Amino acid sequence: MIRIDDILAALIMSLAMMRRLDVLATTYEHNSHVRQSDFEQWRAEALRAYNTTALACLGKVVLSVLWFYFVQQTPALQIGGFLLFAAWIVLLVHAWRGATEAAALKKWLKIERRRPGVEREDR
Repeated sequence: MIRIDDILAALIMSLAMMRRLDVLATTYEHNSHVRQSDFEQWRAEALRAYNTTALACLGKVVLSVLWFYFVQQTPALQIGGFLLFAAWIVLLVHAWRGATEAAALKKWLKIERRRPGVEREDR
């Protein structure tokens, strides 16, 4: 049974994957004013945060659906469902903290997705 929090988890997962693609599209060549080790540190922190978010959401949806499918009409249903939801929230808070730290590092290092004034090559 898919519930509203599963739909919310799928939405959050899609947003995290879009942010992950944005991090992957940011290249060191466009940010040569930043030391490469600092750039790689930012990229690793940001990817870790977005990967954690996406995996937490995917795990929440899959485990929630399996839990409610296999455990029907027992007292363990509510307890297990609450524990799944609570674990998902804890993982989201952990990932949010990591994404916030990565965003602060990006701002401090002045990392940009593309250099200002550079047009896309596919135009």
